[in-house]
Amino acid sequence: MPPFSYLRRQAQGRERRAAGRRGVSRAAVVACVLSAPYRLRLLFASRPEVMCRVLGIVCRCIATHLIKKAGLSRRMAQTGAVTLIRRFGSVVNLNVHFHVLFLDGVY
Repeated sequence: MPPFSYLRRQAQGRERRAAGRRGVSRAAVVACVLSAPYRLRLLFASRPEVMCRVLGIVCRCIATHLIKKAGLSRRMAQTGAVTLIRRFGSVVNLNVHFHVLFLDGVY
């Protein structure tokens, strides 16, 4: 089993329109949930600094993939992401996982 389950898309199809509020423009985003095996969940719960480093690596890898897919280099382009770290599941069990919104594009 890989250390992280692959990005599970929350939206139908490749793009999803983010519902913007007044004054916020609409942008195409990719919503995904990243979960880890049980042993890593316990490590993340007990050592948040490890969780932050792993999340940084995962986000950097996905950003690099999006930039290379656009045919650019990391020096020329940037992408964006917002992450919500959830520590518990729906039945209040320990389930450290990340809800991530990636901008579907490179700027």
